[in-house]
Formats: sequence, C-alpha cells, structure tokens
Amino acid sequence: MNLSLSSLSTNYRALEVAHEAMLIDFMIESSKGRFDAIERLDQDGRKQWVADWLSTEKTEKGKLYVLISDEEIHSWLGHKWSERDAHTLELSLRFNVNRFDLSERIRITRELITELFKHKEVSRLEVWISADDQLSRDLLVRCGFRLEGTLRMAMSTRSGRTDTGVFGLLKTDFTL
Repeated sequence: MNLSLSSLSTNYRALEVAHEAMLIDFMIESSKGRFDAIERLDQDGRKQWVADWLSTEKTEKGKLYVLISDEEIHSWLGHKWSERDAHTLELSLRFNVNRFDLSERIRITRELITELFKHKEVSRLEVWISADDQLSRDLLVRCGFRLEGTLRMAMSTRSGRTDTGVFGLLKTDFTL
C-alpha cells in the first residue's frame, strides 16, 4: 500500500525518472563531509539507489518525495514498508543544511511523521543512520525518536567501517 503525503506544507513531489540527474547531483553535494551509506556510493551505486526507489514506488512498498526549485533538489523524504514488520515504515531523510536550518528541518520532519501516523496501518517509524552523523541524530531526537540500538561497525563509508544507530518512534509516543 502506498501512502500519500499530499498535505505537507512544503512543496514536495513524488520522485520521477526525469529527476534522476538532479537527485544524483544532490546526493553528491549533500554527502560531502557526512559519514553515511550514501556518501560511499559510486555513480553506478547512486543510479541503482534511484532505480530502487522508483521500483519501490511501482510495487507500492514506499515512495520518495523530492523538493525541487531552480532546477535543483534541496531535500528528499522517503518511506517504505519494513520487511521485518508489517506496521513499520523505514524513513529516509536528507536536507540541504545550507537551505534549511534545524528548526525548519524539525518542522518538515514532524509534518512527515504526523502524516504517516494518520494511517491506521502505521504504528512505528524507523531510521538507520551512521553513529557519526550528528546532524541526523539531533534532528531525530528533537522529533521524538529514541535510539533503540547500535549495530557495531555495520556501515561501510569511504573512511572505513562505522557504527549504525537505529532510531524508532512509536505512534503511541507521538502527539498528533
């Protein structure tokens, strides 16, 4: 089942094949100085990542939304159903931190959470990040996520192996 995010106040739109080049440019630019799974991808890996999201949407297992202005992508918000639990959505978030300050990133993320939790099928949200990614960690904690565990040396980055933080948020812990 594909969930709609039509009521986000920021003008996000569903990813389309035509956005591939812009999304890859954004992936490269937004990964500088970060330690995450995206920054280690080469060009073929980035193309495959985009293709995987497009495939996820076609099978109604999830959707990636992008924010585009001036022919550039400035952010993405994605959700897909977990393979481990039928009521859990895995989230993917990325913001151009030069365009969005922390308060704006929190506002947009809380809107996303609110929209997703309006669906009765969703009881839990989950995000996996590099333990070294302090910007993402701060955002998630400020939005109510809790660190549920750390997978030691579970992520490969250009600088080597790093721990992965698993963050979760239950519908019962979030005020709609």
